[in-house]
Amino acid sequence: MAGNILHVAVGVIVNTAHEVLISKRSSDVHQANRWEFPGGKIEQNESPEEALSRELKEELGIDVLASNFLNSIHYDYGDKFVCLHTYIINHFSGTPAGLEEQPVQWVKIDELQNYHFPDANVAIVNALQLPDIIQITGHFSSLEDLILKSKKCIESGIRILQFRAHDLDEATYIQYAKSLLELCKSYNAKLVLNRTLEVLKLVNADGLHLNRYEMMRYNKRPCVMNKLLSVSCHNEEELNHAEKLLADYCFLSPVKPARSHDAGTELGLEKFSILAAKCTVPVYALGGMSKHDVNEIVSCNGRGVAMISGNWQ
Repeated sequence: MAGNILHVAVGVIVNTAHEVLISKRSSDVHQANRWEFPGGKIEQNESPEEALSRELKEELGIDVLASNFLNSIHYDYGDKFVCLHTYIINHFSGTPAGLEEQPVQWVKIDELQNYHFPDANVAIVNALQLPDIIQITGHFSSLEDLILKSKKCIESGIRILQFRAHDLDEATYIQYAKSLLELCKSYNAKLVLNRTLEVLKLVNADGLHLNRYEMMRYNKRPCVMNKLLSVSCHNEEELNHAEKLLADYCFLSPVKPARSHDAGTELGLEKFSILAAKCTVPVYALGGMSKHDVNEIVSCNGRGVAMISGNWQ
């Protein structure tokens, strides 16, 4: 772990009630008095997993029995550059307690946004709140048809809706997006715009999606951390660029033959699994996906599936 980057091992500890443990930083440290996910600095010649086990034993008095990699987050605070190596911990022994007199608290995942975290931790919160399925809007004949189909999707359990409508002019897209945003807010769902950063600012939706060409226009994350950023990828090079942009999640496609449009030769599950395993950003499978594919994709290192035709009609 050489260089000027501060490497930190971070544990998202989950109990049987599906709550996560957070602790409060002291008043005399960087990012003082903010809540954080427990962990600490990775020492020389120490793996992230070894550091995490050591830190959680020292800080909380628990022994890690098993952990699963969640993501790696690079963040520049200006005065320091950090890389957070984040792991989900569902199996541990002992009862967590603040052995260094730090306050600790169990919090429901959907309530994490109510707590003030260090900026680098926001990406962890976003990753934890990602659903198994993301819906992309398909064909619609009018605003009323768009709202009706979107409402049915949200009522079926969709929590992130991406508004994709390349045939609309910008003024109409903005008008429709504002109506969709009202719908999503009424159901506590999130709306991600498949358009430009300028449109996101005008609509003030929950996030921005960039296609492979738009993504390459940027060398750093284009939107603020409290807005979701997703990107479309088709190969390892594009996945690497998604990491560089600090994307919250990405779509890798086409995994299977796509029914909605011609997206090129499919990757297949084996190649998807290999690419997703290398990526530090949560990866969703796109192309020929349905809700029945979620478990298979998760077993292939994916976060879940993204659908257009699979749920839209």
